[in-house]
Amino acid sequence: MGAASNRFALIEAVRGLAALLVVFSHTMPKEGWFYTYVFDPGKIGVVVFFFISGYLVIPSAARDRSAKRFLTKRLFRLYPLYWVSLVLAFAVWPSELAPLDWMANITMAQQLFGFENAIDVYWTLTIEVVLYLVITAFLVLAPSMLTQRFPLVLGSLGAVCLAAAVARWGLQTKIPVAVPLGLFCMFTGAQMRFLRNAGRSIIRPVLFYLAIAIPTCWIAYSFSTGFDETSSRYIITYIVGGLIFLAILQKPDIDLGRPVRALGDWSFGVYLLHMLFATTLVSWIDKGWTLFAVTLVLSIAISAPLYYLLERPAAAFGRSLFRKHPA
Repeated sequence: MGAASNRFALIEAVRGLAALLVVFSHTMPKEGWFYTYVFDPGKIGVVVFFFISGYLVIPSAARDRSAKRFLTKRLFRLYPLYWVSLVLAFAVWPSELAPLDWMANITMAQQLFGFENAIDVYWTLTIEVVLYLVITAFLVLAPSMLTQRFPLVLGSLGAVCLAAAVARWGLQTKIPVAVPLGLFCMFTGAQMRFLRNAGRSIIRPVLFYLAIAIPTCWIAYSFSTGFDETSSRYIITYIVGGLIFLAILQKPDIDLGRPVRALGDWSFGVYLLHMLFATTLVSWIDKGWTLFAVTLVLSIAISAPLYYLLERPAAAFGRSLFRKHPA
């Protein structure tokens, strides 16, 4: 591993472990009091994903200072493999969605326009798209929001989280609190990186994160909208996810070994594709360790070659477009 890669060795590897949590969540039976009120491994993995995404993406965009460069790099990083997963989803269950829903899914922003996701896990990518739109707006209109005025952005996101939670509770309806909460995790992760790079303490963003995430989850998820939401489970999810990320930051350059690094490389594919296998196989294999193992093996078997043949070359091509013409 090169010096640049080694800086984030543990962070990159933990993406693979977070993907494992998501696969575990979709292939194991989740019944009883413990799963309802305490433990949600899939969402813990997603929260870790959000923190890592913000930690890596936002400072990179602030450094590039170019909306065109930023969007091009993200387009070639995410969309090629995403489109492959969409094609495979259509091949597996072509009649699952209406034609307009399938077409909207090409954008990765289908939920913003009221269309259904082709694969359930796409909901997190909608939040990723919102992040890119926010970053692009800042780069075009107010670049200082990603540098000198970053605490203002973080504080505003915290206020939006609380306001959305209160509105959801007051109206007793499914207001998507997960969107501002996801963005809040991402921008908190970025703020921690900015402070660490400056040699400053990260205790303030940690405390602010807890001060926003806990009451937001307590208020917003105090009633269910059909997904068995409970305040305690969401509070624990966001606390544990944040603590995992905080632990990673203590030694971000620790190398867990080549297999775990490889799983981190393949994590996006595993995340996108595992539901295709899990949903199909559950007709023959009951939820449990066998379904988890078979789903994981099949997901890796597809994701690994796609990473080397498509995902990595596409990302490299996106970066190469700007090497001769830096921002």
